[in-house]
Amino acid sequence: MANKITIIKKGQFVYGNDIENFANKNDYSAEYYGGNVIGESFIILKHNEKDITISFILESATSNQYVYECVYSDLK
Repeated sequence: MANKITIIKKGQFVYGNDIENFANKNDYSAEYYGGNVIGESFIILKHNEKDITISFILESATSNQYVYECVYSDLK
């Protein structure tokens, strides 16, 4: 369901740890909102030097991963 990411587009499903890896490798800061509840947990990435925002909502969970849907991305 979720894919390894190199660029993030609206509607894409990604694992939580892949979001963190993307943020670390590409100079983004992550903000976390809500608990680990589907539909209530959000991650917002903000680039540390550019005006770029990427937002995610928790969509589902597997036995060992959270799956987020990208609901907004400034990346093209």
